[in-house]
Amino acid sequence: MDLQLILNDLSLAEGAEDRFQACASMSQFVQTMVRAARLGVKSVLRVPMDFESKTLCPGYPLVAWRNDPQVEREQKQYFNSVVSKVSYLEGLPDIEQQLLSIEYEHQGVPAKGLGVASALGGLAVSIRFGDSWDVPNIGLTRNWIEIDGNGEILSSTESVYHASNIQHVETHRHWIRDRVQSGAKDGPDIWERRLELLGGLEFCPCVEPALRSLGATHVMLDPVYKRLKELDDYARNWTVGPFDSTQLSNATPESQSRLDEHRDALTFQCLDGQSRLFSWHVSMTPGEWRLHFYPDGIRGQIIIGRIGRKPGI
Repeated sequence: MDLQLILNDLSLAEGAEDRFQACASMSQFVQTMVRAARLGVKSVLRVPMDFESKTLCPGYPLVAWRNDPQVEREQKQYFNSVVSKVSYLEGLPDIEQQLLSIEYEHQGVPAKGLGVASALGGLAVSIRFGDSWDVPNIGLTRNWIEIDGNGEILSSTESVYHASNIQHVETHRHWIRDRVQSGAKDGPDIWERRLELLGGLEFCPCVEPALRSLGATHVMLDPVYKRLKELDDYARNWTVGPFDSTQLSNATPESQSRLDEHRDALTFQCLDGQSRLFSWHVSMTPGEWRLHFYPDGIRGQIIIGRIGRKPGI
């Protein structure tokens, strides 16, 4: 999936004190997007549906800035080319559907733009009117209800890549480069290029359909790819010694009761013809997905056996 820009709608709530500050903030905002584009980020800004009606400061709506003769023409032209009326979820039906059951918050306030940035694995950008958004990363809380649970609301925290000035973009230079150069367009692309992108991993044949089902707009594409990259990094550096789960994010084995209940669903034939029970897994949200893997300590190899919804759901 292309690395995209997503507007942090919470940054619009503060507003500027006057027209002078509003113009300065918009100039910085355009410069930030220009710099990100030069590093390879797609020159399209996803915005909320009501973006065109926003006000930058009292008596100075966004439309006034776009028509202000004192604003540099080049700034307005670039802004208009990037903001092509693409709303947050336009053209992303898979993500729109799956986000219906997920709520994102920043410091207790609903944060739709940051949530979309998280789901897309994109770069959140803010129009900075004060110091609130002068940070290169923003903490986000994700809330959801586990389908096979007792209705309890579960939460997780994460950090979203963010920029409100050129310096923030430079901070993310290596991340942007990696996402642009080594990123995958979709699940089929991951499968076809698995030796190139994930050469440290071995895949059971049954994984192919699961990966190929992840289209470019599937909300699980980025979480799956991130987890595969993490496992790939571990495998490439695993030379001696037993498997060390502490080197991975929340890698855990299935409980014995779940193994007994889902043994058939977690047993897969590997490339060497052997069938193995895949207990180790990492979790992915939204969607309560699991990526099951087998750490082969004899070869120092990570085998991927299953990608999909949690067994039993």
